[in-house]
This record gives sequence, C-alpha cells and structure tokens, in this order.
Amino acid sequence: QLRVRYSSPLFRLDSAELINKRVAFHNTGPDQQPGIMAMTISDGACAGDVIDPELDGILVLFNADNEPRTYETGLSGMRLHPILANGADPQAVQAGISENGTAELPAHTAAVFIKPATSERDFVCNEHE
Repeated sequence: QLRVRYSSPLFRLDSAELINKRVAFHNTGPDQQPGIMAMTISDGACAGDVIDPELDGILVLFNADNEPRTYETGLSGMRLHPILANGADPQAVQAGISENGTAELPAHTAAVFIKPATSERDFVCNEHE
C-alpha cells in the first residue's frame, strides 16, 4: 500500500550506502523457516543520523505459505503499522506481534511492524556491517 510506503522516509532511502547500512534481511541460510521473508530497516543508534524521528525501525514480514505461521523476530516493542491495523485488508489486520517479538502471520500475508522512537534508539542494526 502506498500510504504505508509514504508513512516513513525509511522506506525511501536514496543511496546504496544508506541501504547497506540500514536494511538487513533475516531468516536466511540453511536454518531458515520456509515461506517467511523478513527485512528490517533501522533508524537505531548504530545507523547514524536519524532519518525518521518517529521510528526506531521497521520490520517487514512476508508469509508466502498456504498456512498461518509464527516467526520469532527477537525484536521487542513492535506493533502492527497503524495503516494496516486500521485498514481494509482482512489478512493484514489479523497479523500481530507479541511484546517479546513473536509475529503471527496469516497465510499469504505481507505485514509491516514499527517500533516507535525511544531515547535509546536501540533497534537492530545490519549485522553485515
């Protein structure tokens, strides 16, 4: 949805350097959970200058499976993006995340979770830096 994309400048990083520093893909390698794609965009302390003063970071999850899935993100303090939470897509509205970071994803769903800005700005950083 375009409203989600335009809700944060973190979705519109304009250089390869910013993308390499702030975007990370998770659930990769031989131990990955099939059907789940996970990406974070960080505005945390390790990322450098603040791009979005409202957010510490964004988590984007895709469930390509025919069945609902859970995914352990390891991220706390996340919530479903308000545009999706109040939206018309019945699948996206059902997506959720616990305080300790366990995401619940309906089948064939893309969900965006946000972490509001805190003074610690402690969101996950790109571990490939």
